[in-house]
Amino acid sequence: MTVNLGCRLNQAELTSLESVFNQAGCLYDKNQPQVIIVNTCAVTAKAEKESRQRLRRLKKLYPQAVVVAWGCGAQRWLKDKAVDWRSWGIDYIYGNDNKDQHPLQFLKIKPGQTLSKPKPSNHKVNSAQLISRVRRFIKIQDGCRRYCTYCIIPYTRPEPASKSIQQVVAEIKRAEKDGVKEVVLTGVDISAYGQDGNGRQNNWYQVSSQGLEDLTKTILDKTVVSRIRFGSINPVSFTPSFIDLFRNNPRLMPHLHISLQSGSDKILKLMNRGYSREQFRQTISRLRSAVPDILISTDIVVGFPGETESDFNDTV
Repeated sequence: MTVNLGCRLNQAELTSLESVFNQAGCLYDKNQPQVIIVNTCAVTAKAEKESRQRLRRLKKLYPQAVVVAWGCGAQRWLKDKAVDWRSWGIDYIYGNDNKDQHPLQFLKIKPGQTLSKPKPSNHKVNSAQLISRVRRFIKIQDGCRRYCTYCIIPYTRPEPASKSIQQVVAEIKRAEKDGVKEVVLTGVDISAYGQDGNGRQNNWYQVSSQGLEDLTKTILDKTVVSRIRFGSINPVSFTPSFIDLFRNNPRLMPHLHISLQSGSDKILKLMNRGYSREQFRQTISRLRSAVPDILISTDIVVGFPGETESDFNDTV
């Protein structure tokens, strides 16, 4: 049994993990699981608390099961000596540094071993499996060195690492064979795709999106999946040629999630976001010029330390 908490990247990673278990002949059993893997989240204090509560609840509900904490929350708990995760009753904990170990190996399960035997009448798949039949989250990149002042992610996923274009295309082709109609390219910071090993950029917001643009062009050329979406993209990563791809390719869905966080230049600087409100406005204007009916979603942080009513009104 698998449980996902957190972002699209977590969902993509959990889908890959489920695939490993499925290929090994393991069955998904929500009623009498022998192994439960919880992909934890640490993006906010609330998310971390919910992850801990879920682990405790699952261990109480299924005392016979091996309960595994996985992912960003697990990474933080392993690094924090004040956290006594053993008292929660969980059996294994794997942070982002070592969660790529083969799951069948770290759980000492032999390939082909059946973890559980649910009755056919009550056998259920989880929501991730249902979603992946029509939409598949494709992890293209991991890690971040942006160090926005409010964000813990660079400390839980510190080392940027991009999959090769060939790897991404191969994953999409496998999804096509499964009948998937839509893929979502996701990662911690997909704007930095292909920028591995460059170290932290002083003016990171000026880094070209050429890597992501090249990947997108190759996907359009080498695959036939009907719909392509992107995870959250930095507002000033859109070069004119990248924007033109949306103008000319109906397979790229006319929806983008572009995080603003604040409409106040003062707060953006305190956040270490690396762009101004005017640069955000320009990006949106260029996108709407290329695709008039494009949908834009965003994130806003309200009540950031030092925010005045004037700063709040700038955001409004």
